[in-house]
Amino acid sequence: MTAFPKYERYKDSGVEWLGEVPEHWEVVPNRALLNEQREKVGKNAPDFLLLSLTLKGVIPRNMENPQGKFPAEFNTYTIVKPDDLVFCLFDIDETPRAVGHARHHGMITGAYNVYSPTEKINPGYLFYYYLFLDADKRLKPLYTGLRKTIQRGVFGSAKAPLPPKPEQDRIVAFLDQKTAEIDALIAKKQRQIELLDEQKAILINRAVTRGLNPNAKLKPSGIEWIGDIPEHWEVKKLKYLINIQAGYAFKSSAYSHKDTDIRLLRGINVNPSQINWNDAVYWPHDKLRDVSDFMLDSDDMVMGMDRPWVGAGVRIARITKTDLPALLLQRVARIRATGIEPDYLERTLTGSGFKAYFEPILTGVSVPHISPDQIACYVAAVPPKAEQIKICEFIKEAESLRDKTARAADAQIESLKSLRSTLIAHAVTGGIKV
Repeated sequence: MTAFPKYERYKDSGVEWLGEVPEHWEVVPNRALLNEQREKVGKNAPDFLLLSLTLKGVIPRNMENPQGKFPAEFNTYTIVKPDDLVFCLFDIDETPRAVGHARHHGMITGAYNVYSPTEKINPGYLFYYYLFLDADKRLKPLYTGLRKTIQRGVFGSAKAPLPPKPEQDRIVAFLDQKTAEIDALIAKKQRQIELLDEQKAILINRAVTRGLNPNAKLKPSGIEWIGDIPEHWEVKKLKYLINIQAGYAFKSSAYSHKDTDIRLLRGINVNPSQINWNDAVYWPHDKLRDVSDFMLDSDDMVMGMDRPWVGAGVRIARITKTDLPALLLQRVARIRATGIEPDYLERTLTGSGFKAYFEPILTGVSVPHISPDQIACYVAAVPPKAEQIKICEFIKEAESLRDKTARAADAQIESLKSLRSTLIAHAVTGGIKV
């Protein structure tokens, strides 16, 4: 911020979270800057665009591929006009974004507060100001109740800085330009990470279908989705290489919640390449005798059979010593390597070919799922064990390089986000003169 000039004189704003502001700025209550809009759409709801408050702003809801819950009717939704400000004034600590600047004419849930700016204020300026406050949840002193709600009257009395209108316009123009430049840089870094992931997927898929020798003689695999493979490789169904078993139907009424008992691995605990025990239930030690066959071991692969994909990832993870002891619950499959290296099995199951094959044939409409028999019948290209080990070592080294590059990009993204927040904070509070 040292590259920007400061104002000549400052004064105490009298507002705890604001500190000093330029001497010629006013500090006024929100009610002098905003008029609450409470007009509902009523029976005219079909004529309005449905809007959502998100991290990307107040945006149209995707109705072609709708996600989330919808009410039976939208009669109580509030009308929103361009340049209105939309506030979520409850559960603020848990709300990813509590303020949005509307660009569309539409409607939004009546749970939010909608305000139209008065002539005194550039709506973009007030949006940036509340974005600055929301970044660190600086409105905490105004919360009340278990829902951490800011009452209308309290919000109306809350004070905001008011520069002269020409300065507001300059600040908004400056922040629009700078944040757009920063967002473009962030998008480039995010695309770089996406490309690294795409390259990683291609590399793994090629390694487990063609090996590491680009000059190896090939033969038809006889399997459409595999194509040609090295002459010395085999094509086998997984059932000849693994032991696969579905979990047991442990009765929920007998669950224990003592963390000294044995954890039950449920579908919700299985994420792509990761076991998440945040939401754990347990099975009593004294009831282990009849279900000991469902104990998990290190290097077991587990797969959530309901909704087996999360985005581009397969809900398959590997059991480590830190996950044990643990028992396998129904709707999760245990996949144990018998005639294949565990590392190579993991690469086969988490590769793009596995997902691409199964995705079109999943059964179930509301909850797509996969069965152990389907997994057992999947056909894989299998090199000799010594080559399996070399392939996995190569992939691990390539992943390490990818992860190093991705971590650097992630760090740059965080720095850019921090710069964005700092610019906004200093500009809207008069910390810098623009």
